[in-house]
Amino acid sequence: MKGSYSLIIENPDRAKVGALGNVEFRKRYSVYNGSAFGSGGLKRVLRHFSFSGGCHWHIDYLLKTGCLKAALIYPEQDLECSLSNKIGRPFIEGFGCSDCSCESHLFLFDSFEEALSIGSGEVKVLDKSRHDEYVGGECEQTVDDLIRDSPDASSYKKACRVDE
Repeated sequence: MKGSYSLIIENPDRAKVGALGNVEFRKRYSVYNGSAFGSGGLKRVLRHFSFSGGCHWHIDYLLKTGCLKAALIYPEQDLECSLSNKIGRPFIEGFGCSDCSCESHLFLFDSFEEALSIGSGEVKVLDKSRHDEYVGGECEQTVDDLIRDSPDASSYKKACRVDE
């Protein structure tokens, strides 16, 4: 399965982000918009949750010191740039958008709830605990099944009592 995603990351106080240098985070959460239309498709999201390797992309530097809490997944939709342009308040100019004309693909939010609120339409929510169950072998699903069976944003908000 291919598509777009938004990673909701609990920020470190500061992080070194490759050539962009040292970055101080003035808000608790960030959202990074990406897409997965290559051969691995949305398996890329699982890689982000399990990041432990060397840093190649801007997001790798942030995941090295931050904590990925959830991913909003847009199956079969190419929304990386339209989501970024819709949010419209870039945090680090040039972050994650070297292959397009967007200002940035990274945005700051005060709370998890505020970051989660960018998810609308046909979006699935894969949080860290569901990812960890999958990776730990506690469920016998394929990645496509895992994504397909994940709750949509409104069901997730209700189940977790997240205010809109």
